[in-house]
Amino acid sequence: MEDELLLAKLKKLAQMQRKIAAVREEEEKRKSREQLRRKLIASMTTRDGVEKLEALRSSSPELARKIEDVMLEIGRSYGFRVLFDRYAIEAIRRKLVGEETRIRIQKDGRTIDFSEYIRGST
Repeated sequence: MEDELLLAKLKKLAQMQRKIAAVREEEEKRKSREQLRRKLIASMTTRDGVEKLEALRSSSPELARKIEDVMLEIGRSYGFRVLFDRYAIEAIRRKLVGEETRIRIQKDGRTIDFSEYIRGST
């Protein structure tokens, strides 16, 4: 009876060790994929683009991750030789958050949108 109990404990221990090994292996694979991802993004980004992306990572990590996903998808589609500067990253950010580009004009001491300016001059 004691032998059966010991055998059951050994089997349980071996099973737990296999699970731990599988978790460690999965974690190593995840780290490797993340490292490759970072290398690809770094190779596709100019110096000012890296600064913009880092600023976004610190303020909004989820948004930065989405921008990186878009960058990688563009890289897959058009080749990883595409370079993203801060303006391209900002354009992707605006597109993702649904923010329109607006042109503002200073006129008579007040700021108005370009569309209002055009409507006012016709």
